Amino acid sequence: MFSKKPHGDVKKSTQKVLDPKKDVLTRLKHLRIVIENSEAPDLKQFFDLYYSHIYYVFFENFVTIEVGLKQKGHKSQREELDSILFIFEKILQLLPERIQSRWQFHSIGLILKKLLHTGNSLKIRREGVRLFLLWMQALQSNAEHEQLCMFACLIPGFPAPLYRGTPRTLDTLINPPLSLVETQVTPEEITPLVAPQSGDKNQEDLTAFFLEALLKYMVNQAKSLEWRYKENHERGFNFLFGHFRKFYLPHIFPNFAMETSLYNPILDVPPMRSKPYYNMVRREQDGGETLYCTKESFLQARVIFIRWLVSFWLEPRPNTQTHIPGTEGENIPKNLQRAAAGLAA
Repeated sequence: MFSKKPHGDVKKSTQKVLDPKKDVLTRLKHLRIVIENSEAPDLKQFFDLYYSHIYYVFFENFVTIEVGLKQKGHKSQREELDSILFIFEKILQLLPERIQSRWQFHSIGLILKKLLHTGNSLKIRREGVRLFLLWMQALQSNAEHEQLCMFACLIPGFPAPLYRGTPRTLDTLINPPLSLVETQVTPEEITPLVAPQSGDKNQEDLTAFFLEALLKYMVNQAKSLEWRYKENHERGFNFLFGHFRKFYLPHIFPNFAMETSLYNPILDVPPMRSKPYYNMVRREQDGGETLYCTKESFLQARVIFIRWLVSFWLEPRPNTQTHIPGTEGENIPKNLQRAAAGLAA
C-alpha cells in the first residue's frame, strides 16, 4: 500500500493530493511522494497552504486502517499503521503554529489517546508517547489541564495526578468513568489499536522503560518542529521539562532541598537522618551473611535521570578554540570522557 515510489513529478502529485475527485488512498499515495521528494522549505509551505486537504486525507486513511486493524489485525495492517503515523508526524512537525492555536485539537487528541491506550503493544504505546510530546511541544501554554494530566501519567508507577478533584490514571483519562444521566449521549469507548503480540519483548520495569523514552524524546525532538520563529524550539523544551519537574522530579527526588544552591550554600551541619528501613534480600542457607537493602521508591528512576542529566555535561564536543598540544581536539578532560563512555555502555 505504501511502497516507496521512484522520484516522480512532484507537481503532478501535488495536484492529485488536492483533487477531491480522487479517492483518499490515491491522494495519500501522492502525498507521500510529495513529502519524500520535496525540500524542507517547500514542504513547509505546501503544508501551510493545504493543511485542510492534508489532514482530511490523513484522517480518512487513519480511520480505514483502524477498522482494518480491529477486524483483521494482520501484519500488513500494522505496517499500514506505521506508514500513516509517518504522515501524522509530519503534520505535527510542519504545522506547529496551527496546532498551537488548537487547530484539530479534539481530533488529534483522540488519535493520541488511541495510541497511548494501555492495552496496546509497548511499541505502539512508546510511539504514542513520542507523538504526544510533539503535540505538547507545539501546544505549549495552550494545552488544557487534561493534556497536562496525561503528561503526568505517561510514565506508569507514579502517583496519579488530580483532574477535576479526582485522582486519574491514563486509563481513566482516556476513557473517563461515566457519571451521566441516561438521557445524555455517552462517548464511544476508546479501544487499543494493536494488542501485544506473542513475539513481543516484555519489559520487566515499565517505569524505567517509559522514563527513558520520555527523557530521550524531550531532547531529541526539541528542534524537529518547523517553527517560523526558532526560539519556539527552546520554549517547547522548557514547557515539557518544566512540567516534568512538576509532576515527576518530586517523586524521583523526594528529599531534594529547594532552598540550597551552589551559589549560596548552607554550610551548617545538617540534622541527623532517620534510620533507613532495611529489607532482607537473601539469607544464606550455609550460615553465611544475610543480605539487606534499603527500600527506596523510584531508585531506578533516580539512576536513569542522573545518567540522562550527566550525559549532557560529559558529551564530547569538537574544540573550537586554539589547539593546545596534548588535547587532540578535546575540550574536556579525558577521564570525564571515559566516564561518559562508561555511562553510555
